[in-house]
Amino acid sequence: MSATIFLFKLILVLSAAKEEDAGGNLHKIFAGSTPDTTRINSDLCQKWRLTEVRGKSIPGMAKIPFLQLNASFQADGFSGCNRFFGTYSLGDNHRITFSAIRMTKMACIQENTVEADFMVALSSADGYVLRNDTLLLIKARMAPLARLVAMRATPLKKKK
Repeated sequence: MSATIFLFKLILVLSAAKEEDAGGNLHKIFAGSTPDTTRINSDLCQKWRLTEVRGKSIPGMAKIPFLQLNASFQADGFSGCNRFFGTYSLGDNHRITFSAIRMTKMACIQENTVEADFMVALSSADGYVLRNDTLLLIKARMAPLARLVAMRATPLKKKK
């Protein structure tokens, strides 16, 4: 009987030691483990300003919507009214998927279609194209869902 219990516990531990992502890749999830960064594209790991979503240019807004990607496969940003955060995964042939996206629930004064369109673009994207300082989120080689531009730090001007 104790051998059966031991075997059951061993199976539980081994099954908890792995997690399969959408691309079929296995990642360790033991506490203290580091994410598998073999697929990371370091050019993606920066802050991206949203300039167009679902074919529409972004109107002038007080706070600019953005997406920030880091090397730990964390994604966060601002959608026009609310902050969002979640994860992303990369696959072969410039594949990208966003998952576990959660948002704050701020009350927005005006209707914000940019926010809704941006969230649809993130949840629908299955690929990306990176050209110079422009990131396109795409789905099945169709027209871009979102166009983002790298937000570079601007040097401070010296006071005279």
